[in-house]
Amino acid sequence: ELQDRIASETGGVISMSVINGERLTLTDGSSGSGLLRVIGAGAFGDETAKALGLLESEGVASDTLSGSVLDYNPPNSGGHTLDAILAAINNAVDVTGSANAGAITATIAADGSRLEITDSTGGAGALIIENTATNEAAAADLGIFTGTDGVADSVYSGKRLIGDLDGVLLSNLNGGGLLDYSGSMTVTDRLGNSAVVSGLGALETISEFTRAINQQLSDSGVQVEVQIRESDNGLTVVDTTDTTDQSAVLSISGALAVSLGIKASVASDRLDGDNLQRRYIAAATRLEDMNYGRGIGLGSFRITDGLGVSADIVVDRSIKTVDDLVTLIRSKGLAIKAGVNENGDGLFLGEPAQIDETFVPMTVTSLTGSTAQDLNIQGVATTIEDAFINGSYERVVEVNVSDTLNEIAAKVNDANIPVSATVLNVGSTVAPYRLSFASAISGRAGNLVIDSNGADLGLGVLTRAQDARLEFAAAEGEAGFLVTSSSNTFDDLIDGVTLDVLGTSVDPITISVTRDTATIAAAVEAFVTSFNEAIARLEEYDFYDVESGQKGVLLGDATAARIRESLNAAVRDSAEGLTTQYTYLQQVGITFGSGGLLEFDQEKFLDAYEQDRVAVANLFEQLEEVELEPEEIAPGVTTSTSGSTVVARGLGPIIESLLEGLTESSIGTIARAADARDNQIELTESRIESYEARLAAKRERLQREFAAMESILASMQSQSNSLLSLQSNIGLVQGAI
Repeated sequence: ELQDRIASETGGVISMSVINGERLTLTDGSSGSGLLRVIGAGAFGDETAKALGLLESEGVASDTLSGSVLDYNPPNSGGHTLDAILAAINNAVDVTGSANAGAITATIAADGSRLEITDSTGGAGALIIENTATNEAAAADLGIFTGTDGVADSVYSGKRLIGDLDGVLLSNLNGGGLLDYSGSMTVTDRLGNSAVVSGLGALETISEFTRAINQQLSDSGVQVEVQIRESDNGLTVVDTTDTTDQSAVLSISGALAVSLGIKASVASDRLDGDNLQRRYIAAATRLEDMNYGRGIGLGSFRITDGLGVSADIVVDRSIKTVDDLVTLIRSKGLAIKAGVNENGDGLFLGEPAQIDETFVPMTVTSLTGSTAQDLNIQGVATTIEDAFINGSYERVVEVNVSDTLNEIAAKVNDANIPVSATVLNVGSTVAPYRLSFASAISGRAGNLVIDSNGADLGLGVLTRAQDARLEFAAAEGEAGFLVTSSSNTFDDLIDGVTLDVLGTSVDPITISVTRDTATIAAAVEAFVTSFNEAIARLEEYDFYDVESGQKGVLLGDATAARIRESLNAAVRDSAEGLTTQYTYLQQVGITFGSGGLLEFDQEKFLDAYEQDRVAVANLFEQLEEVELEPEEIAPGVTTSTSGSTVVARGLGPIIESLLEGLTESSIGTIARAADARDNQIELTESRIESYEARLAAKRERLQREFAAMESILASMQSQSNSLLSLQSNIGLVQGAI
């Protein structure tokens, strides 16, 4: 709304944008030669512009004005740690307003992988833990959902919350929805051997299930094995009888078979089960881990619900998890539902049932950045009947029996997923053409899960998804340490150095490192920018506007003036004790320009750096100290000294020392000035109290004097009335005479 208002009020000449999710920036499109200024106006003066970080009364000689960093407190989305959740349960208040007081306690179980709820009330009823209307998944996601019947025990051990090397949790199947795995199933092999598999309700991972099922089948003489499918998203049942009877049937039935997606009867030795929809995304999933591991870009998008109401969603650095994002969307008051979809692989935006004829399909429009695209929610709800947008990262490609390999490859490439499909000619005389799928995402995050839904495409793994591994700093005959990267680039191993791994080797590789002058120049430019921002901030509080008569709160303050002068002197003066050729910043392209701000000539800096790198480095960072030695001040008399003294100091250490002196928490310049202000405020308040006491005493005295005066005046008025009456009576007597 603010963006629209600024554009409207300025006729589109001034536009506002959000930079890095942390500050506002104004852009002037007028092409004028004057200064771009932002000043206070209206009843609140400078407060609004200052709160937005955009106050710039002096103006900038640029088409762009970058505001200061703004703090943002996102909506409270509850605890994000188990510790916070346990505290919330243990400190809860019941529906009558009574404190929990230990009646229900939550702890982490002894195995460290689940929650444990203890009911210490001693009541005869069941312990019931359910979801709520406002959070329909909390109890289930925490593994402590009991259903409406509850449990009879006073201690309830929840379901496992974390997996391990033993496999995927059953609670993460079916998109994280609850399924009953406590039932049984009947398995009959193709020779007619049959067995009932049951009693597996206490198991928690899919690997535990397959082992237990196969053990029961083997003990019963049934020649069937249950395996995890090669696509890693379901189960495969294999008959090992080797029967030659083509009509022999492999049969699986029962409630447990339905839950595991393998209920069927086929005249084959192999049965591929359904996609079990493993959950990849939950409320606590970090946005940086979504989008196939590439993360969600910062930016904004607009949601317009079926009633035509719109809201802009700004995803900045404070929005870290799916729960943060969902809470932000729900806070906008739109007629939509938001959450993780039922398959647990993306965001879901849906609308409640609409009966109003004015209903229009919900839309999500990108405003800035790639946020909506990365969340896979940009677009329009399909129909009024299906009023939802599903941000699933799973893609379904419809293939017909008449499709050629080239047509299948084209459909995959048009599906807008980070996968490329190509047709290869391997040169074989029999079936020379092969369909190849390659992930566009490197490393383990690019692992492909391809479900052909029962169609035999003859797919096999050529290259498994894995991270690049590098053994670093290994001495001869000794092992180094192993580092990994999702790509062949290692950019965080050595500070400032990027390593590109181009091949494998069993022999040590010598690495030659070259300087990155662009990064060095960028660092110097960042220093110039920071210095100018500090000076500009001082100007916000220490200024006087001749036209309006407005003045800053620190106008004439000696401390503000001293800080400004100290900063200017630090960058204007020479470095101390340097023996190399550069001793002033102006020698390497940093000079004062208009408004007392620094200007950076990158070309001159790079020229100076190429001519004498050591001199440039010394100018910015040299700090040389020598130990103090005993000194003979008289024959036979020597001082005992300790410590060191600085003999050479570049501008970096000089500025650092200055800033420490200014900002030291107890004795720094700013701290002392703040203390002086506090003392002045206390003295003023004390004087005000004294004046108020004196005024009160004087008020009381004056009130008494005025009261006495009123009494005297009333008496005089009474006497005057008496005299007038007497005079009148005398007149009547005279008349009568």
